[in-house]
Amino acid sequence: MTVNAVLFNGQSRVIRYSFISILFILFVYITMDQSLTFDTSIYNFYYSDPDLAHFEVGYIWLMKFGKMLGLSFYQFRGLLFLIEIFLILIALHRFNIKNKNLFLLLYTILNFFESPVQLRNYLMATIVFLGFSFIKSRTKSGYMLFVLLVGLGASIQSAGLFFLPFVFFFAFQGKIMNKVVVLYTTIFISLIAFGPIRALVTVFAAQLMTPFGVTGMKAVSYLNRLMPGQIILADIPFTLGIWYFYSQIIKKFQSKDSGVNTPVVVNIALTEKLFFFLIYMFPMYLFAYNFDRILIDSFLVFFVAIVTLSDYSRTKSKSIVGVDKYTVLGIVTTLSYATFSYLYGTKLDGTLIAVLFHNTFNW
Repeated sequence: MTVNAVLFNGQSRVIRYSFISILFILFVYITMDQSLTFDTSIYNFYYSDPDLAHFEVGYIWLMKFGKMLGLSFYQFRGLLFLIEIFLILIALHRFNIKNKNLFLLLYTILNFFESPVQLRNYLMATIVFLGFSFIKSRTKSGYMLFVLLVGLGASIQSAGLFFLPFVFFFAFQGKIMNKVVVLYTTIFISLIAFGPIRALVTVFAAQLMTPFGVTGMKAVSYLNRLMPGQIILADIPFTLGIWYFYSQIIKKFQSKDSGVNTPVVVNIALTEKLFFFLIYMFPMYLFAYNFDRILIDSFLVFFVAIVTLSDYSRTKSKSIVGVDKYTVLGIVTTLSYATFSYLYGTKLDGTLIAVLFHNTFNW
């Protein structure tokens, strides 16, 4: 049997839950060395007294819940991991994904090793990911649940609010909405490039965001920063490349009698729309490199589409062995972007190296 057959077919559940168990250990027992994972020491400190924390209200209440249960910080981290995996598996069920192991592999390559460090961001990301599994239906209840879940995610990490405008873009999709996104992006970048106007916008935003507490302070600090990172040279091409790839796939399906509401078409169409929508994030990359976490979070939807195509290809060919071209494409694309992402700045040492080689679990 091929590696693909072993991993993705007969022994899939055994492999899946064994793999998740390893991820659980790596997630929970991350090093507390401040020189490696500064964020972890901060989370540990505030978990000891949540009332001192300047985090979003949802995460503060989650910490208080953990304290109420008598959980240590390590046990609390375990709870967060279980919540995230549960949300991912529920979303995959709703997306009609068969090859969950391939999704978990792609998730591990790009997202996992940062998730034990950026606790709030990745919990938010999995909540929003579940929201995408509802909005794909294009029903009123689907839109409402998406908004509610994005709101819940934003109460954990305020960056989740950047996903909220997607509900309007997706609901009123078409050439006009595409032009709105491109026009907005062009105007915003032009304003940023012109110093006097940028200063005026910053002052106005400071007054506007003051009532929003920690979220407002973060927004103003980023507006004042204007420090784009070279990772933008990967963020923009990958965003446009993924959008273009799925736009061409959609055209192929539209030329066939495959229907417009099949899970395959629905998942691909959602991903194509999301990555075009992400063009509106380009101006934010000019303020600070770490806005690309929205793109990284959105890769969860990219994984859904690539695994959907893999499932479709294997079902169509009636093959249970061998590696299909979409599996290869998904792994190569994810590895390529992950390489750019992890090698940028100090991220490699503070995430992947720290999780794998400075783990505090007593092996």
